[in-house]
Amino acid sequence: MGYEELFYSSRELFTEDKEKEIFEALVNSWGKGRDSIIIQTTDIQSINEYPFAVGIGVAGIDWAGLADATMGILHQYGWNLYYVKGTVVSVKEYSIAILIAAIKIETPEEKAKFTEKKQELEKKIKDASKGSIAKKILLSIEVERLTIYEEVVNIIQRGARKSEISALLNEEGEAIKFFASRPMAYLRERAPSTIAKLIINNFRIQKMVRDSHGQIQVHIENLKTFKEELTGITIGAYERDYKLKDFLDALNYVVPGFRLMYNKEFSTGDGILLTRLEISTPAGKYYKRDAHRKIKRALENLESAHYFRKSSWIEASGGFEHYLRAIIPFLLKEYMSGNKNQVYINLIASTDMFSDFKIFIVSGRGISTTRLLEGLEKQTGISILTAHPPRVFEKAAVNVIDVRVDRMQYTDLSLFYKTIRNVLEKYIGRFRDFDEGMRKMDIDKLQMVRASIKDIPDNIIKGIYYSIEDFYRMSAPIEELISFIKISIQCLQAVENTKYCEKYETQKKSTLIVVAFSSDKQILKKIMNISKTYEVTLSKYEMEDTTLILLSVKKEGNPLPENEAEKILTSIKK
Repeated sequence: MGYEELFYSSRELFTEDKEKEIFEALVNSWGKGRDSIIIQTTDIQSINEYPFAVGIGVAGIDWAGLADATMGILHQYGWNLYYVKGTVVSVKEYSIAILIAAIKIETPEEKAKFTEKKQELEKKIKDASKGSIAKKILLSIEVERLTIYEEVVNIIQRGARKSEISALLNEEGEAIKFFASRPMAYLRERAPSTIAKLIINNFRIQKMVRDSHGQIQVHIENLKTFKEELTGITIGAYERDYKLKDFLDALNYVVPGFRLMYNKEFSTGDGILLTRLEISTPAGKYYKRDAHRKIKRALENLESAHYFRKSSWIEASGGFEHYLRAIIPFLLKEYMSGNKNQVYINLIASTDMFSDFKIFIVSGRGISTTRLLEGLEKQTGISILTAHPPRVFEKAAVNVIDVRVDRMQYTDLSLFYKTIRNVLEKYIGRFRDFDEGMRKMDIDKLQMVRASIKDIPDNIIKGIYYSIEDFYRMSAPIEELISFIKISIQCLQAVENTKYCEKYETQKKSTLIVVAFSSDKQILKKIMNISKTYEVTLSKYEMEDTTLILLSVKKEGNPLPENEAEKILTSIKK
């Protein structure tokens, strides 16, 4: 199910027309005066088909606690929120807040309960506009949150390992982050033991992602809220490698028709993405164990698909020449600046039986390649596929080694990384694992990009950013990256109507070219031909039925003359 379908299906019980009807009634009824507050609810007396949504609209003078107080009242009455929207508008020279919520009615008993409590509910919401009552409501919500937090902490102290307690419960620990990022409704509807397990698992999954250098981690369990049966799925991976759509597509393949009841994404400071999905069957039940195995396998197989796409794209955009042009110069620059050996380990393909890695080593010229290869060959489950002859650049030597890892021997890739690091350290001495440095630079640059581009959904900014070729992304000036992403967004917006868009911009060091089109392989082939004439770094971003190609093009190390950029675009469009 695509994002658009998912969006509209999530509102099938409370459509935009129903929301608009309540909005208009609130604006038309609102009167002057600071104490004025209007409540508007859907007439449900004639509705007899279940489930349905009842809309509740509130309009009043804007103040900081109105939304929280209103939501708190609805939860105190035991209603689960189906939809919430809040906005501030100018009406009759006043700035008023309009809050529209919908709650789901599933049985005749719930309908009767709402009808009985409707007047009492409206009175309490109106009273919430008076500061003292609102403060009591907000205080009660925070007291309840603190009570749940203390219960969860006690469970964590009993259930977590001693070595984990500090990281889980300190002032910047997992527990605090978890409670700060979840609404009260989420915490209220789940048992403290469920929340405690989730916090512990979040911490452990992050560690497993770090230890395995980005291997995707999946944890699945069934849970019961006070009203629902759900299957909870937590996925950990590097943020640069996956999008929410990847996970949803994998789920839709193995459990078609699943209902997405809750999702939450969280990124750590070192670039790990934690995604929490809570789903149910179409009938509203959790999935059984056999489905868990299928779901876990489908999500873990995304890793193989990801690296297959990545390696295929590298081959299409220049193969080994791409590494010579993009990766090796960057490692050489780092070595020359600090005289510290550099190592970059890149997973290029993975199956259930094996994983293939390309190892880049930039070190002093005195390193014995023969001894290093012998040391690698001695390791059980590791075999050398290719060892390129060392290339010498001034005082540095560059070794590129392709190895295959037997997944029967290394079911956990973190063990492979530990083994390979020990071997490398023995034969080349201490080194810098460049992948870790790249993630830190990635995060810093992405923050600068976000600060410069406003009013664009973060998932699009992040998606385009991480689609840009890794080493170009690291070495390009931040101003160039920002320009690249801005013109990419312009093309994405234009291609919705034109089906094709092209833009270019000349920077100090290169010419940036962006082409957006609906799936047309002929265009892609024409773009690939450019690399025969110019120095080109190609990147690709795919969004539903649109492909975005980003090219950084140079001629003899300089940006293109304007007429040549125009010629390139003309040749692509023919």
